[in-house]
Amino acid sequence: MSETKFPRVMVSSVIRTANAGQSHGGLYIVDLEDGSFEQVINWDDTNISFRDRGAERGLRGLALYGEHIYVTSCDSLMVYDRQFNKLEEYANPYLFDCHETWVEGNFLYVTSTFYDSVLVFDLEKKRFTDGYCFRNDFDRVIKKAMWKVFGMQRAPGLRAVRFDPNSGGGPRMDDVLHLNSIYVADGVLYLSSYRTKSLYAFRDGRLEVVSPLPEKTHNARRFRDGVLFANTGDDEAIYSAMDGAVRHRYPAVKLSDEELKFADLPDHIARTGFVRGLTVFDDRYVIFGVSPAMILVYDIETAELVKTVVLSRDVRNAVHGVEIFPDL
Repeated sequence: MSETKFPRVMVSSVIRTANAGQSHGGLYIVDLEDGSFEQVINWDDTNISFRDRGAERGLRGLALYGEHIYVTSCDSLMVYDRQFNKLEEYANPYLFDCHETWVEGNFLYVTSTFYDSVLVFDLEKKRFTDGYCFRNDFDRVIKKAMWKVFGMQRAPGLRAVRFDPNSGGGPRMDDVLHLNSIYVADGVLYLSSYRTKSLYAFRDGRLEVVSPLPEKTHNARRFRDGVLFANTGDDEAIYSAMDGAVRHRYPAVKLSDEELKFADLPDHIARTGFVRGLTVFDDRYVIFGVSPAMILVYDIETAELVKTVVLSRDVRNAVHGVEIFPDL
């Protein structure tokens, strides 16, 4: 029996297809040691669009810096204290459909998915200072034409363009890649998307592929000498070698229709087993989210499921972000 004492984690969620006036997301604190949890923020902002399944609903990326908690909604970066009192909120014209965030040094990096961009927020100066758009429109147009004429795969091209997020010269709104994942280590920015089948490294202004990925991934990050990611398309998390060879699979726990609320919704709206939100504890355990909102903990080396905490049986309630919530 393991003597590990498991931590608390923060968990953000999006409630798909929720209507105006209803809660459409929230933030939970989950004690993985005893399985207890508390919803500390109920997100019912009505000043959003309620179109489609997810749209502008819910809370997204999570990060900590000092005593402050940083949470993204669809289009803003919010700052809370440890008692979850809202202190500040920051917006930017190039911030929309935020997904993951990452803190490295004094900077917070956030993926702005509807701009195929990463925005950089200076945590000391409290302002957005830099932006990088990752798309190649010329390459995309050529490949689109090839797809129409020859039926070839319409994969989007990719290159990095730096822009000032405080000026009017940035990228147009267009979700080409569905850029959703950011991880920074040793000055290297790693990023991936739902559509590009690759983990990229961005260093010294240059972009390179460092590892293949399946389609439909989230939360890809370097781990040891490989890559750890949510393989959302196949309802699992994966630890792979840098060449893409799978070392371990960590399957989602799926509830039966009898256990679910709104089980009659079609899968393209909301489904059980959808994996998103991932972090690592003690260099030994992978912790990730599954819908309906639950948290799973696997031993990375043995692929043994060691913890399951169910937060909701509403299949619309999808985990978005997962982050360790350390004691001060």
